[in-house]
Amino acid sequence: MKILHMPLTVPGSEQVGQEKGLREVFGEGYLKFDYLPMEGQQGKEATNQTLVNIVKEFKPDIVWAQIQETTTITPKTWETIRKENPNLWLTTWSGDARDYVPQNLQQILPFFDIFYNDTDQVDMYKPYLESCRYEFMPIAVDPDEATDYSHPTGPVPEIVFIGNHYANTFSNGQFRKELMMALSREFGDKFGVYGTGWNQGEVNWVGMCPVKHQGAYYNRAKVVVSVDHIKGILHWSERLIWAMMSGTPVIVEYQPGIEERLTSINTIASGPSTDGFIAACHDALGDELGWKFKKVAEYAKIEAMSKHTWKQRAERIKLDYEAGKQN
Repeated sequence: MKILHMPLTVPGSEQVGQEKGLREVFGEGYLKFDYLPMEGQQGKEATNQTLVNIVKEFKPDIVWAQIQETTTITPKTWETIRKENPNLWLTTWSGDARDYVPQNLQQILPFFDIFYNDTDQVDMYKPYLESCRYEFMPIAVDPDEATDYSHPTGPVPEIVFIGNHYANTFSNGQFRKELMMALSREFGDKFGVYGTGWNQGEVNWVGMCPVKHQGAYYNRAKVVVSVDHIKGILHWSERLIWAMMSGTPVIVEYQPGIEERLTSINTIASGPSTDGFIAACHDALGDELGWKFKKVAEYAKIEAMSKHTWKQRAERIKLDYEAGKQN
């Protein structure tokens, strides 16, 4: 079985874990096409023609493309590939939740067999699916990368949040900002925020954390706070899986369905108040209840390592393909 992998390759966020997991499962049947770097070097037209040529020559059974909001590969190219390769299984995966459907996805989804998405927003995408099947596939990580604690971090606060400031962009951004401000007031220097866009006068902003170094920061903290940028949907960012793999207690904002999908986490119903998070952080640091949070963290690490790696996602792609061919 052969798979053509089209990762979303941007500097600093290379999809090493995806490639590693797919290679483990598909072996010599794996081929990667870095379409974004090629567009930067040779232009859009050459990149589109190269993809058409690769499909003709490599003859993959599956294309697994991470498109999201990129416009490099045009709808016309996907239509050509679909017409010239009617038995090819075209799949795309999106790992970044949005409150809207990117225009390019609207145009290309009808040419695909499966749209894997890391949210349960099927109703939002339904008008554009046509014969394309929608499947929930949450983000995953590379366990070797996530548990590499050798990276230098400097002093890490007892409670940390790693994420960017989205107060004016996404539906849960304002609450996330309010929570960071409340935790900064309550815990002072014991709490720290890493990421871009934060006002140091409003929150205890510590600095930047390289994406690939998150595990070291989480491992050296005593509590991790995880709040996503969109509210009311089943979704979690890779932050949560990195944190779970670190073995540090994680306090997570409740989202519908998350407790059924992730059984070893401490969820907090945020509502309009930040009090639940503040109380949970005190409990996690305290002597009376801290042991319970640590015990949950032990199970969370096992759960993340056994269910949320890129190898497991690659195995699912293979199984879905085999099941689809049998039907």
